Amino acid sequence: MELNRLKSAVSVLLVGTAFAAALQANVYNAVSDFPISATNPNGVWSYWVMDSVGTQGFTSAQFTSNPGLAGGGTASGYVDTADTAILRNMSTGDINYLGTTWPNSLLLLHPGTGGQYSVVRFTAPNTGQYQIAALFVGLNSETSSDVHVVVSSDHSDHTANISGTQQNNFVINATLQTGDTIDFTVGNSGTSNIGDSTGFNALITPEPGFYGLLALGLAGLGAAVIRRHK
Repeated sequence: MELNRLKSAVSVLLVGTAFAAALQANVYNAVSDFPISATNPNGVWSYWVMDSVGTQGFTSAQFTSNPGLAGGGTASGYVDTADTAILRNMSTGDINYLGTTWPNSLLLLHPGTGGQYSVVRFTAPNTGQYQIAALFVGLNSETSSDVHVVVSSDHSDHTANISGTQQNNFVINATLQTGDTIDFTVGNSGTSNIGDSTGFNALITPEPGFYGLLALGLAGLGAAVIRRHK
């Protein structure tokens, strides 16, 4: 009887420890973390315009709280004279303009007229394992963009082409050192940038093993409950 109680107590302790560890693991969200005022960089996030994928960028984009969208709605973000943009939909619903439907659950990335790439960069705050889940989706029937997830630690470039309202998902596990970067990039696929508005979000989870530990703890608690009722 005492042994069973001890096993149960250990199982409960394991659950509590794992759950606390899971809560301590930040999940970085590119949309909800996006600044609504001129802050670049914004914690682990920074916002860039680049001439080519993987090159050192320059922050020529200027923050605006109202980029003057033709279809109305409220947005904030970074735009420059080459039409490159990184924007957040601040409205309560979709913004519709010039054939583009932009939900507030996604950032809008738009490449420049001269082939410039819009880039959202994540910089690792700590050394460890990271899981990266990224979504890119065309917001216009005329969208023809190339998208990239570039991980500096292994120089990998995960890429896809977006055509129309197609979407592409990437799930990547990476070992990052403090200061390593992940670039989420949208270009014009070598053609005109007209209609190339591309929706984007990324969730980055440090130390995904915490969640496996939580699952093991829950399984242990379940087994203990079953034993008590036998």
